[in-house]
Amino acid sequence: MKRQLERRVASVCSKPGCGRITAGPHSDPSKSVSVGEAGHITSAAKGGPRYDETLTPEQRRAATNGIWLCCACHEIVDADSSPFSADVLREWKSEAEKRAREAVELAKKRDAMPAFVTLLHRSMELIPDRSLARSMPLLFRHVHEVVADVRAPCARENAVDLRAVVVEHLRARNALWGHLESVPDVELAYYGIAHVPLAIHMGHLLGTRMSVHYAERERDGNVWRWLGESTTPFPDLKVHQPDDLGDTRDVAISVGVSYPVTTHQIVSSVGEMPIVRLAVDAPALDIVRSRTQIEAYSSTFREALERIARVDSISRVHLFAATPMCLSFALGRQVRNTVHPGVYAYNYRRGGVRPYSWRLLMTDDPDAAAQPRHLG
Repeated sequence: MKRQLERRVASVCSKPGCGRITAGPHSDPSKSVSVGEAGHITSAAKGGPRYDETLTPEQRRAATNGIWLCCACHEIVDADSSPFSADVLREWKSEAEKRAREAVELAKKRDAMPAFVTLLHRSMELIPDRSLARSMPLLFRHVHEVVADVRAPCARENAVDLRAVVVEHLRARNALWGHLESVPDVELAYYGIAHVPLAIHMGHLLGTRMSVHYAERERDGNVWRWLGESTTPFPDLKVHQPDDLGDTRDVAISVGVSYPVTTHQIVSSVGEMPIVRLAVDAPALDIVRSRTQIEAYSSTFREALERIARVDSISRVHLFAATPMCLSFALGRQVRNTVHPGVYAYNYRRGGVRPYSWRLLMTDDPDAAAQPRHLG
């Protein structure tokens, strides 16, 4: 039974975000090492974690009552069982088996799968190179990685070197285009941890000339979650637009997905102006779960931007996006300088006098990006 549980999850710990491989080679070529354990979903003995008195002894011993975990996670879920109910463990088991099943199918098809160039974007912390390829080795054939590293220009929150940011983004974009053009049938995968305006700007520079795939990092570990196509329903991104934008020069767009964006936050950052609001009914972290959802939300944003562009008096759009990184990148891809007014993306800073402390113009001109950081 233990071997069956292990094999059904490909010898990987079932706890979401752990991803630890639990079997490997021993120094003795005839042996192997295991750091995994078969745990009980409901305890085999009365008084144990999650004991269910309604089960028979045979049901307690059955594989359906078991879950494969690494030693550390097994100890955690049994030492304090209150956060880890039987239903939670069953969900872990189901998802782990689903991931293993998908990995087996992907492995069968791997040679026929497209090759990927990955774009790693980092401005807030050091994400190791090739993290996506290491996290999901069976998901794609990895050809090359381009890194856009703007941690140094962003080291001082109140004095971001926007010119240096744009220079590095342009270097990464040009390197990326070179690889995409030199390798036939290659596709792009975007991931990393960066400030929202920087993710928007990177997307803007790349535009819509290529297909893009996305991965977001799980919050409880250095594991990347692939955002694939999905038919699972997701919350609508609703648009609330003023009836009349009037003869204003400036208009704000707020996109509330991870968090709400309030009128107070906008007005205290840039002053009074009409606000076009895009928001889900209940903003929350990790609400974006698929590439399908990203494309739907970015399409809604593009339509709102195009309606604004039809108002002749508007020359500046101030974008306040509370969005996950991959969606931020996708929003930037929709901005076209030849069609839309100038778009400034704002960065949120908790506790500042201005909630949105600096902005970045969507441009490929480093000198233009370094112009005054606030409206005025």
